[in-house]
Amino acid sequence: MHMDVVDKSQSGVRHDGDDPSASNKDTSIKQGVSKNYIVAIVSILIFSAIMRFRGLDTESFWLDELTTLHAISQGTWRATMEGWLSMVGMGTWLMYYWKLLVGDSDFALRSLSAITGVVLVFIVAEFTRRFHDEKAAIIAASMFSISHVAIMYSQEFRPYMFTTTFIWLSLL
Repeated sequence: MHMDVVDKSQSGVRHDGDDPSASNKDTSIKQGVSKNYIVAIVSILIFSAIMRFRGLDTESFWLDELTTLHAISQGTWRATMEGWLSMVGMGTWLMYYWKLLVGDSDFALRSLSAITGVVLVFIVAEFTRRFHDEKAAIIAASMFSISHVAIMYSQEFRPYMFTTTFIWLSLL
């Protein structure tokens, strides 16, 4: 009686006792990121922050920003949430507490949008990396970081950027 010795590592067939993590690798999920990707994204985020915070207080509030400031300055949180701006929901809540935390100067209030604009650049990069690859993520983050409209909305005391950020977060 002759028995052939079978090399289980080359047979492609999973046998009882085999390590399931070794034979069941999912290549569609990218676990790690390269060092070059991290350096590129950090550089893009620094550039994005500079572009969004530069000149944040050079112009006084526009009428729509003053309307937003008035809407969140109703005294109490409840009075603010019962006003017309409550349709923004979480944005109203954020703006109300941000004003309590940082004060009511133009720069301080607009900085909430600038911060969320920078965070949004990172979210766009991560979304693209997860569903495509690192190169595409760097390109997408770069394009979004220099987008005139994204920079402009990141410099206003309106709920545009953090509403957009929450939408993108829901996609991750």
